[in-house]
Amino acid sequence: MFCLPEAVQTCLDTLEAAGYESWVVGGAVRDLCRGKIPADYDLATAAEPEVVAGLFERVIRTGIRHGTVTVCLGKTAIEVTTFRTDGAYTDRRRPDRVAFVGSIDADLARRDFTVNAIAYHPARGLYDPFDGRGDLERRLLRTVGDPPCRFSEDALRILRLYRFACQLDFRIDPATADAAKALSDRLESLSRERIRAELLRALCSPKPGRLADLLDTGALAFLGVKSGDLAALEALPDGALPRFVGFCRLVGCDPDALCLALRSDNRFRRDAAALAAALARPLPENLPALKRQLRELPLQRWGDLLALHAALCGSDPAPVEKMLRRLEAQPEPYLPAHLPIDGNDLRALGFSGRQVGEVLEALLSRCIDEPSCATREALLQLASRMR
Repeated sequence: MFCLPEAVQTCLDTLEAAGYESWVVGGAVRDLCRGKIPADYDLATAAEPEVVAGLFERVIRTGIRHGTVTVCLGKTAIEVTTFRTDGAYTDRRRPDRVAFVGSIDADLARRDFTVNAIAYHPARGLYDPFDGRGDLERRLLRTVGDPPCRFSEDALRILRLYRFACQLDFRIDPATADAAKALSDRLESLSRERIRAELLRALCSPKPGRLADLLDTGALAFLGVKSGDLAALEALPDGALPRFVGFCRLVGCDPDALCLALRSDNRFRRDAAALAAALARPLPENLPALKRQLRELPLQRWGDLLALHAALCGSDPAPVEKMLRRLEAQPEPYLPAHLPIDGNDLRALGFSGRQVGEVLEALLSRCIDEPSCATREALLQLASRMR
């Protein structure tokens, strides 16, 4: 039914030739059924992890305790997991133990949603004991088995539910939605890094506005995130940074505080703060004002800023875009590094210490207002008068 990449087919063939039933599972099968090209492939197999490791030359023991190894064939990495059932989830995130089984049925029964519980083999076709393909056609998200049980086992599945709703634009089965809402307080037990990863993936999805359904449950109130209308996010570039800053604006949340709560890396936190600060200012009305704002927000972020202004503030980005094109065609100084003189030139004129930086700033301000001053001779003359 589906044409698999050569490396995936080779992996399947190797496992089956050794006598171990194996299937393509998870998101790859979901995507293939929807006519999409999977980003990666996962296999489930009757072979135990040490057996899998012995069948291939290059293997990474990714999560061998839970039955998963990564098989590397050429440039392709394939996660191969032994058929298993899960024990109790004491920490509400991972099973305390797993038991390897010989049946794909038990393995599919432990999965989160029906659309992710479909298996495929080129010779045997699709194996779909929970009607996941029917739910794909109905555009429906539904848990495998009892919804409260699934979410009680692993609270991350609640975030995954809403993330899939954003990515696929599927409706959520009422019983599944009710259970997610009832157990949403369990999200507080998750690591902030995992929450951040799911939140950003949802925000970068085609339908990030669907995330409002999660916020309406109050599930992220412990992070300072309240409910809000997120429909405007769909007009933004799909990058994590503009979507995150737009999200914070729409739910009335301070980006820096949320970055800290989610344990974001320092670079993302810094970039989010700069973009949010620029969004809080009116767009520049003339070229000198634009050049001064370019000191606060790097040029490469202005596409995001203009999209945010247009989507969230109703601003017309065209005049600023025109000025940016002019600067690109005819560069004018707006940073100290753009000046044809530097601190050494000023020290040669007798300036020292803090004076050097202050004079450079004064000269730059003059050049921003009067670009004709931005020659070495003119700036040295101006500097000499400042002594």
